[in-house]
Amino acid sequence: MSAIHLRSPLSLLQRPKPVWENPELSIGTFRGVAKGALKYWDAQGPAQQAYDQICTDIQQVLNSSCGPVRCSSMVVYDIYMFGRETSTAVPHIMFSCKQPKSRKQAVAAVQRSGILHRFPGIEVGHWEYPPHILNMRLLASSGLEEDLDLDDSASHHFLQPIPDPEDPTETLTRPPMPSGI
Repeated sequence: MSAIHLRSPLSLLQRPKPVWENPELSIGTFRGVAKGALKYWDAQGPAQQAYDQICTDIQQVLNSSCGPVRCSSMVVYDIYMFGRETSTAVPHIMFSCKQPKSRKQAVAAVQRSGILHRFPGIEVGHWEYPPHILNMRLLASSGLEEDLDLDDSASHHFLQPIPDPEDPTETLTRPPMPSGI
């Protein structure tokens, strides 16, 4: 079972819940229920447009802030709408990785960077993998993007691990692959 971590107000000291204007315009295909009664959908419309504008910045932040990425720590991210109802849904850029440390580092780097301030209402979260993608994995090591077992809903943005010739257990970072693979 995949763990999902989204912000939820637990006290009066935390900031108010984010609001996304006209969330119904950003609701795409229903994907499932996560964390109790929290539903999620593919993002489209204004949320997807905002994500498209910020994607390159996120990739640059991750490439410069997260340092070397272990081969087992491929980080994939995409945007979804989360909420109890379509009328209260908020966009979340979700970072997926089997290794909790890697995905938490990605979330922290994006939050520290401040790039989300341009898009108030967009949140970030992480999970091992999107629950609707049942078998997210890298297949045998040809290194080609066709080896990713992702469905068409994922935007295919990730940190591409490159083995370090000095230490095969470590990896070097590489510029992002083109989106829309």
